This record gives sequence, structure tokens and C-alpha cells, in this order.
Amino acid sequence: MLRYIYAITAGIFWLNCTVAQAGSYGVSPTLIKLQNSQRQQSLSVTNVGNKPIALQVAVYKWQIENGKDKLTAAPEFFASPAMLHVAPQTTQTVRLGYFSYNSTKQIQTYRVLLKELPDQVKPTKDEKNNSQVVIYTDTSVPLYVYPKNKPISDYRWSQKLTAKGLQLTLNNVGGTVAKVAGIELGNKATLIKGQKILTATKIIKTFKYVLPGQTQSWLVPGAKQVFKLLSPKIAGEDKQSIVSIR
Repeated sequence: MLRYIYAITAGIFWLNCTVAQAGSYGVSPTLIKLQNSQRQQSLSVTNVGNKPIALQVAVYKWQIENGKDKLTAAPEFFASPAMLHVAPQTTQTVRLGYFSYNSTKQIQTYRVLLKELPDQVKPTKDEKNNSQVVIYTDTSVPLYVYPKNKPISDYRWSQKLTAKGLQLTLNNVGGTVAKVAGIELGNKATLIKGQKILTATKIIKTFKYVLPGQTQSWLVPGAKQVFKLLSPKIAGEDKQSIVSIR
């Protein structure tokens, strides 16, 4: 007896590699960028398994609400083909067309969702008689549509003591996407070889997106004091700056 289970994979967030694998297939690139003058981009899907796979492809507007991804319809995009059949050990290309224009000063954020469908190959007699579980995966790839002018980064940090500890908040009032991969907190910085290094007393391990115009918060449980300085590790930025916080 065959049983089918769908597993929604976490979106592709922190990979520095050019190809990401989810289940029996890989996708490339792991971040799609559409410059202001572009109206089309592409995504490659490679079947690394030994059976055919079927995928449904669609593009959604991406926001974050209460710390969770929110995907809504994006009629300004189309995927061709929207239904993909990939033979074993082969690669197919999906073209993503864009029918709009980013007239804002911010990066507009989307996600390309790939939903693996049950294959059309009929199970053998032995497969029917055996108890098996087949897991299918949903994978999403971030897609950024850039404005005409280069967007400006403007990240504003604040903190507040609560009954549960210290609440640290990042308000992204700029036009770029902040991918926060860690936060160090402290009260003192030391100059080493011409660069200020924070003496960290608290380290927050985290992986969060903060989209333009949105906020994200972190709780430091049990903390009973505020800090003067923080040093965020933001993916894509070469230097880890030290920021004064309120």
C-alpha cells in the first residue's frame, strides 16, 4: 500500500551555493533577481533521482506577518511552463515573466513556489502490496524585483525590557532586504587593527528575513538589562558594523 505525504520545506534562505536540493530535485539559482529594466528571468530544475518528477510552479507576493511568511497571488508574474515534468538525471528551465514595473524605492519581494506532485507512473504489484510512504516536497525560492535607483539600507534597532526578558526589534525603513544571521549584544567595543570589535555579552543565534517596511523582534529570555551596542550579522554585507541602540 502506497501512502503519500506532503512535506513543506522551509524556503531557501541562507545558502551561499548556486544550487539547492530539496528531496529528489535541485533548483538554481537560490535567489532570483529581476533588475528594473528586466521583464524575464529563469529558474533551472534538475531531477537528481531515478524516477520522473512532476512539479507545479507559481509566483506569489511575499510578506511576513507575525513572524510567518504570507504568500498572496501575484498576477503580474507568470511561470512557463506552469506544469513541469522532469525525467531522471535531466534539467529543465522555467521562464518567469513579469508584466509590471517597480516604481517604488524598495525591493519588491516574491517567492517562486515549486510543488511536487504525485508521479503518473503506476505502482507495480509488489509496490501495491508493500507498505510504503512517499514524501513530496514544496520548495520556495525568493525573487527580488529592484527599483530604478539603487535601494538604500536603513535598519533601525530598538530594545525594551519586558517581564519575559529583553525584546530587541529591527525596523527596516529602507529599501533593501535584511537577512539577519546573528546578533551580538554588549556595552563595550575595542579597537583592534583599526577596526572596532564588540565585546559581546549576549549572542542571539537567528535566521530571519526583515523585508522593506517591516519589523522583526527577538526575545532574550531572562535578560534584566538593556545594552548600549549591538553588532548584527546581515547576509550580503561585508563588514559587521557596530550600532548604538536605544
